Amino acid sequence: MFKKTSAKYSYDYSYKNPFKKHDVKRYEKEKMKKEIKESKEEKRCSYILELEGKGTVKVKPDVATVTLGVITENEELEVAKIENSRKVERVLEVLKEMGIDDDDLQTETFSIEPQYDYEGGKKVFRGFKVTNKLTITIRNLEKIGEIIDTAIDSGANIVESIKFSIAQPDTYYNEALNLAILNTIEKARSIEHTLKVKVNMIPIKITEESYGYAYPVERTYMEAVDTTTIIQSGLIEITARVNTVFDYE
Repeated sequence: MFKKTSAKYSYDYSYKNPFKKHDVKRYEKEKMKKEIKESKEEKRCSYILELEGKGTVKVKPDVATVTLGVITENEELEVAKIENSRKVERVLEVLKEMGIDDDDLQTETFSIEPQYDYEGGKKVFRGFKVTNKLTITIRNLEKIGEIIDTAIDSGANIVESIKFSIAQPDTYYNEALNLAILNTIEKARSIEHTLKVKVNMIPIKITEESYGYAYPVERTYMEAVDTTTIIQSGLIEITARVNTVFDYE
């Protein structure tokens, strides 16, 4: 039978075991091989390499969001509101005629503010300012300049911002994510060569750290002009970052 010693269990040959002696030796041999294997694996996994990777993809945008609107002022509030409403209705009408869907038109801001002048140190009421801003989603970027000019010709007197984006960014983000992982593998190979070690290029852990989109944004305030407005969309940078753990020996 097996007897407990100070370190391990050992076989007591005085006990008449129903198993044969060579079976016991084979058991002890297999047990020793298993312990050696586990010891090697534990030793090998005790050395880890943690690296950060970054991947960036540059993409031409396919969607533009334009914020424009109408500002009217008058001493009488109702007059300012009616004039503003009439101009906004006309702007919406021409935008729809140019192919902008109702779902791509949204009121961003509507406000009424009293206006004052200061004369001789005194505040003098001047009238009311009515502001109605619209957010327009444009999916045909070739028409941005034409759409802005048409809106201005129809009564819009403020163009506040133009922002470019991508309709389906996840496709490009996954590409950036793959590049980020490859970036960590390249770093691991460089370290392997420098330190003369053997790095397992299959990561034992990958953590997605963050992602971000760098949108090109153009901001402008403009009045009606005679020439066609030219808008440059530029490129959007989509970035992924990962933290990757490798083991080496």
